[in-house]
Amino acid sequence: LTVAFSGHSAAAGHGNFFNESFPFVFQRLVGPALAAAGVETRVQNFALGGTHSRPHPTWCAKAAWGGDVDAVFWDYDMTEAGGADRDAAAAFATALRGYDPAPLLTFKGGGVDDRPTAAAPLLEP
Repeated sequence: LTVAFSGHSAAAGHGNFFNESFPFVFQRLVGPALAAAGVETRVQNFALGGTHSRPHPTWCAKAAWGGDVDAVFWDYDMTEAGGADRDAAAAFATALRGYDPAPLLTFKGGGVDDRPTAAAPLLEP
């Protein structure tokens, strides 16, 4: 299972040691349970500080992350919270359609908005 993490500086781990960033904490916490089920877990941290979802990574997701991504964790809490850029979710989901099959897309954002609902139909086969 290869999980790509994208988002802003908190997702990137700014202010922490690299191995204390969210992707690697996720791997330490979830990896052993998946390993017990025979699933090897690999995380990739592609998050950048102070960036929005467009143009990076929505227009070049596969080129940036490679072709073997099974799941994407998108953390937009600090830069796009509250649904200010609702279309970014659609652009992000559309970029993932370049994969066959499309990776699982997981959102983390502040407030209540409908971005996950808006993106869901774009990921259906």
